[in-house]
Amino acid sequence: MPASFRQRSESRPARLIAAYAGAFGRARRLGAAAATCAGAALAALASWPGIAAAAAAAPAPMVPMVQWSVLHPAASPPPLGYAAAAFDADQGDLVVFGGVEASGALSDSTWIWDGRTWSEASGSAPPAREMASMAFDPALHQLILFGGRGAGGQLLGDTWAWNGLSWYEIAASLPDGPAPREQASLAYDAAGDLVLFGGTGYAPSASAGSPGPSTTSASQDGATKVLGDTWIWNGQKWALSDAPGPPARSGAAFTWDSTDHQTVLFSGETSPSGANPATLVSDTWTWNGTTWSQRRPSASPPPRTGAVFTDAPGASGALLCYGEGVSGALGDTWVWTHGDWVQAKVSSAEPPARVGAAWGFDPRLPGATVFGGIGAGGVVFADTDLATVSLPEPSATTTTTTAPSASTTTQTARSTTTTVAPTTAPHGHSTVTTTTVAPRSTRSAGPLSLRASADDVRPGTTVHLSGEGFAPGSLVVVSFHSKPAVMAKVRADSTGGFSAAVTVPPRASPGHHSFVAAGVTPEGRPVQLVAAVYVLPPLKRGLNTVEEGSLVALALVIPGGAWVAMTALGRWRSRRTPPG
Repeated sequence: MPASFRQRSESRPARLIAAYAGAFGRARRLGAAAATCAGAALAALASWPGIAAAAAAAPAPMVPMVQWSVLHPAASPPPLGYAAAAFDADQGDLVVFGGVEASGALSDSTWIWDGRTWSEASGSAPPAREMASMAFDPALHQLILFGGRGAGGQLLGDTWAWNGLSWYEIAASLPDGPAPREQASLAYDAAGDLVLFGGTGYAPSASAGSPGPSTTSASQDGATKVLGDTWIWNGQKWALSDAPGPPARSGAAFTWDSTDHQTVLFSGETSPSGANPATLVSDTWTWNGTTWSQRRPSASPPPRTGAVFTDAPGASGALLCYGEGVSGALGDTWVWTHGDWVQAKVSSAEPPARVGAAWGFDPRLPGATVFGGIGAGGVVFADTDLATVSLPEPSATTTTTTAPSASTTTQTARSTTTTVAPTTAPHGHSTVTTTTVAPRSTRSAGPLSLRASADDVRPGTTVHLSGEGFAPGSLVVVSFHSKPAVMAKVRADSTGGFSAAVTVPPRASPGHHSFVAAGVTPEGRPVQLVAAVYVLPPLKRGLNTVEEGSLVALALVIPGGAWVAMTALGRWRSRRTPPG
């Protein structure tokens, strides 16, 4: 349990009370002016019937539903906090590395969650660390791990990759890469790269002059500062972005939002991690692959650091929960959806509040898997929990949610998702088939489903996809993942179905991939259907034009030569044979 967490938890209540007292005094002085302005605004609104009617008729945002389930795998990692975690889209596993144990020692173990149980990976691994950054790289089809704080307390700036079987070091410290840091934010972006922002790094020494962002000399006394630089990892190297961005911060929540196709950053602390007192911010920013934009939502969660923030397609947005706020660990749940924050309704007992939990979105279950973290009093957790997020049906007057059973069948008022138990295929991978069926009361265009003509495919081959449950005549976009690439855009027929012949990308790497059909239901609800496939290694390269021509020529020469030889032999024999 890091001492910094205890110090910040003990000091923040007093700072919060003082801040509230100052704000209350200022509010009293501004009260009369605020009331006058509010009255004028209401009068102007009432004088315009059209605007007033529109405001009255505007529907309130739908409140997402979150169902928490405590999973009980046969094996489990030890209690861990501040471990790095990310979902490996190719292998279909949640990978957790490092972290701080209950004893205070740092871990160098790699744990893999396959949706049912945990297993520890063997082989070489990066040095032990906590508060590192990790995300799935769609270009390399591997996980990328960067930085963190090592066992000796030093900040790290190395870059490692996990290929599904083992770790290998890409660079101990790239000369043009990010400076060593901890609690940097790392996520996938719309350009198909990884983007890293901020963190806590070393403060420049007094004699360092004015070096560039990646060559700053560390101060000899280990002083640190928050960083506000943006770096891009393109699968081969790091590059510093010159796009203006958010104010410098550490421990910000950062994730890819597959609904709006943008990367979202929220909150964080503007003082170095471990500072006492710490300063938190509650602003929201989005990154579109090239530029940052500050968002102005109508509501916002309390500020925090070390939160869980992950994509949540079931709620058309991204799920935020946990983290350390101004008065300690938090246990609230929010969803970022279509440019606004909405506090979710939790329909079951939520696991205890915590900070520094490991997490990742698992499309097989589907939901956000959360492991470990540090709770009140410094307790380090070792529980595995699943958060299933959905939106209620607009016409539903009551909502019933059933917790997932051991067969991983989840039922909500919105839909029923059945995941067939994995089976062993001839090549040794696990195939998972997912079929999503709409409730009977809303089946106006058939059940939601997506099917592929083959489970095992090779790069460059054609696969026939067919789907149902979309709005008749609506546009359906078919893409191939892990690295999102649009394969086709088709229109649903009068029954809400479609069919399309698509080609597996020639450069698709062997492993687990999926086709995704995105569209809307007859009720106008965004939906994404997934058909999992396994890409086999490509067949041996075929013959080129010269080789094919040589074989054709040889095929003609051999019989022709044989005919000539047989003819000559026959004539020779006829001349040597005496007549009669």
